[in-house]
Amino acid sequence: EVTVEMDPGTFTAAKARELVALGAQRASVGIQSLDDAALRRCGRGHTAAQAVEAISVLRAAGFQSVSADLLSGLPGQSQEQLVSDIRQLVDLGVDHISVYDLQFEPGTQFARRFPEPGRDGRPSDDTAADLYEATHWELDALGFEHYEISSFARRGCSSCEEDRPSRFRSQHNQGYWCRKPYAAFGNGAASFVAGIRASRPRGVDAYCNWIACGAPTNGLQEVDTSQRDSSREALSEAIMLGLRTSDGVRIFAHDDCSACVQAAADALLPWQDSGHALVEFRHCQESGQNGCEMHAKLLPP
Repeated sequence: EVTVEMDPGTFTAAKARELVALGAQRASVGIQSLDDAALRRCGRGHTAAQAVEAISVLRAAGFQSVSADLLSGLPGQSQEQLVSDIRQLVDLGVDHISVYDLQFEPGTQFARRFPEPGRDGRPSDDTAADLYEATHWELDALGFEHYEISSFARRGCSSCEEDRPSRFRSQHNQGYWCRKPYAAFGNGAASFVAGIRASRPRGVDAYCNWIACGAPTNGLQEVDTSQRDSSREALSEAIMLGLRTSDGVRIFAHDDCSACVQAAADALLPWQDSGHALVEFRHCQESGQNGCEMHAKLLPP
């Protein structure tokens, strides 16, 4: 799968056709909202009309799949507005929708403009949760599989396809959630190879100088070796990432990691009792080693 991320108003029909000719099969478009006032509040450089046009252009260019990103929890956003955006995108024929809950990170412009939840248009935590739940049920009714916290893929049309994972799931993103290694290229790009997370230099000049010097390992930034050096760290991350998905996580562990898996299962039991999770845990043997196995997943709202 070759995915190109694009923003409305930044490409032409000719460029879209050229990308398809080069082998791109999937386009992911940063729509964010189909309300012009909301887009202005976000500081986005495109209009709702340009967003609609972008999807039509990509479809006409021959992309096999088109995905759209939306933001939930925007200041002043109503549930009716978010649902309307979703319905419009589905009517336009997108195969995949990612709906991201807007985070008001400390120090950012949004956090300074809207410092307190529930005031000046910033949604309260309860309102944000209501938007999330409305998104789930609306897209479920429209035939989309909620396969990851923020990700929805169009289900197949036939009865046999309905019981299978959607073919429109993002293959790229699923690699992250399964902790598969990935390479990255370009300034600021982050990779996960051999248990090490590393980012390339962000500045163009710094990146070019780094390449000219042979791309030495000591030139990488934000290096994190914990996933390589600590099996418990890697296991904890695998559980966290797996629980983001509707497939959940299935893990066998032995030796000192068994206690970590059992602790995770125990922590999830109250959520199973309240109907929010499914947890299966058992002690077992694999390849002659004593250990334990856990299968866990979070249930839809």
